[in-house]
Amino acid sequence: MESKINTLKNIFIVALLATMCGGLAMILYWKINTLTPTVSPTLQAPQAIEQQKNFKPHPGTMTLKNLFEGKEMKIPIDGVPPQDQFVYFKNGKAVDDPAQADDREPILRQELTPLSKEGIKVSLDKATTIRLKEYGEKGLIRERIVGRPSEQGLQPPQVPKE
Repeated sequence: MESKINTLKNIFIVALLATMCGGLAMILYWKINTLTPTVSPTLQAPQAIEQQKNFKPHPGTMTLKNLFEGKEMKIPIDGVPPQDQFVYFKNGKAVDDPAQADDREPILRQELTPLSKEGIKVSLDKATTIRLKEYGEKGLIRERIVGRPSEQGLQPPQVPKE
């Protein structure tokens, strides 16, 4: 659970940096973040899991797009934390732990939609949640809503009704 909260905070921080400081700050943040050790041993050793399971490697780049501003940028995959490079599956269902997975799909594109608490698209600095769509080689592989980090921790995500 703690690693999920940290991942959600990282996604939101990166999105804010991209808006406020531009792409270079975002890439630097990802680089610094990947040097910080995580609590979960499976997140510390994704390469070992890849070798054990003979998973295909990531093609090398990820495209990030902010759907409010229409800005898009490509970043090298080595600048993305290992836990955000792939969606892992077991028997066709997404799983959080790479060690349990029997398959994985590389995340090639992420689309960020910053939302107000009413579910309306807003700039990242005004967003209370972010809808994050992750695409792989075959299209959309995962969609999730992440809450905005606050001084007290992560706020509960607001899931708009569809």
